[in-house]
Parts: sequence; structure tokens; C-alpha cells
Amino acid sequence: MFVVRWKIIVGIVSVVFATYAASQAIAIAQAGVANQIPQLEGDGGGALLFAVVLATAGIAGMWKAIIALPLYAITLIIGVLVALIYQDLMLWFWDFGVLILGAATVFGARQAQQRRRQPGAA
Repeated sequence: MFVVRWKIIVGIVSVVFATYAASQAIAIAQAGVANQIPQLEGDGGGALLFAVVLATAGIAGMWKAIIALPLYAITLIIGVLVALIYQDLMLWFWDFGVLILGAATVFGARQAQQRRRQPGAA
């Protein structure tokens, strides 16, 4: 029987998502430096921090969901604060992605727990 390993899928999606967010954050920060716009520099730096914590959450989630969930929460808090401070609409959408990844982590952990409780499960 095929068993979906949610933690592996969510971890890979998180790292890919974080890589894309980091590339965008670096581009925003570089535009701020080139044009001497401190708000863009700060927005890029905050979004880069968001991406680093998101990648850490995804990698940690491949082993233990209990470690990944607080990291997803921290990522969400960072994203909300950066989006509010720098009025970054795109970061609000990325926050919804973090919510979905956190929910998928909880779903995967629950399914793994149910499989362990079933008699005769391998």
C-alpha cells in the first residue's frame, strides 16, 4: 500500500518556497541599495529572514513535526510584521502559504499517529 509521507512533501515544498522567497528578497534589497531606498532594503532583509526561517522549518519538519510547528509560527509572525511595517502585499500572500504548510504538517503528523495506533500496522 502506498503511504504518502507528508513530512517529506511539506519539507520539500517549504524549501522550494523559501528559495523562491529568498531570491525575491535579494532582488528587492538590491533594488533598494542601488536606488538608495531604505524601505526596500529593510523589506528585502525582512523577507530574507522570513525565507531562512521557513527553510529551517521545512528541513526540521522532515524529522519532527513538533519542532517544525513553532518554526512555522515564528515564520508567520516575521512575515506578518514585515508585511505590516513595510506594507508588502506579496508577503501577505506568502504568509497564507506558511499557514497552509503548517496545516499540512499537522495533518501529516496526525495521519502518522493514527497509523501507529492501528493494530498490525508496519
